[in-house]
Amino acid sequence: MDDIAGKICPGLDDALTARDQYLTRMERRVCKLSVLGIKGSVAGTLIGTSRQNVSRMHSRLYRRLSGGKDEKDLRKVLLELAGLPCEGGETAAQAGVEKP
Repeated sequence: MDDIAGKICPGLDDALTARDQYLTRMERRVCKLSVLGIKGSVAGTLIGTSRQNVSRMHSRLYRRLSGGKDEKDLRKVLLELAGLPCEGGETAAQAGVEKP
């Protein structure tokens, strides 16, 4: 998961550390899964916790990392932190793929 998230969103680990050096390993995993577009029960299964716990962490991380922005999309906040804005609602993976 770390390798894939690092390829889709290079600089994410450094951006997270710069924004909040006290993020736990689990919170970093939720951030990486969010960048990959994986949420809810699937994310919970991958990191060994419940959907509810992932949802709570997602909300808490949004508040901690967004700096008071109105938008509620953690993925977009993370991409912006890493310097990779993604327009049009595409996932980071979709944005990197050429369209025919």
